[in-house]
This record gives sequence, C-alpha cells and structure tokens, in this order.
Amino acid sequence: MSKVNCGELGEYTTPKECECSWFAQKINKKPCFAEKAKSAKQTVFHQITQSPEVLAPVFVGMMYNRICGNYLNYSMLTGEWYATHAEALSATVAELKKVVK
Repeated sequence: MSKVNCGELGEYTTPKECECSWFAQKINKKPCFAEKAKSAKQTVFHQITQSPEVLAPVFVGMMYNRICGNYLNYSMLTGEWYATHAEALSATVAELKKVVK
C-alpha cells in the first residue's frame, strides 16, 4: 500500500492487490462568513454610520448674519436655516433616521 499526498485536497491511498483504493479528503475548518464578520474590525465608515447622532454634526454649518448680528445654523440635509445649533442638529438627526428606514 502506498499513499500520495494531494496537498490541500487530501491523501490518495493505493492498496495492495485485491484491495480497493480510496481517497481521504482533507477537512478544512474555515470560519464561515458570519464568524469572520463578527471578528472583523470596524472601519471608520461603520463607526460614523452606526449612529445618526455621531454623523449629524458633519452636515451642520454655521454662518454669521451681519444684518441681525447673530449666527444661523444650516443643515445640508434639510436645506434649511435654524436659529440654534441644537435645532439644526435635531432636524439633521431626524432626516438621517428617515434615510436609514
């Protein structure tokens, strides 16, 4: 009887006279995709999109209004101006939550 190593596939056995040959497949224990996904590190994209509250400030800008002498806050997602930064953030978070759904 002789054995031939077939690398990644396994091992083929050639028997003596009057015996059957057989192939012993190598068992590869590879983690499934779900296990890989659980153990993978989160990218920057995943970190900033996991919460609308984290992403919202990126879409809010501020401008000084010389006529009124105050600052106005603009939400790039709603396309509107707001009197306070908190209002602009709140509207932007609401808009982001609409997009997620």
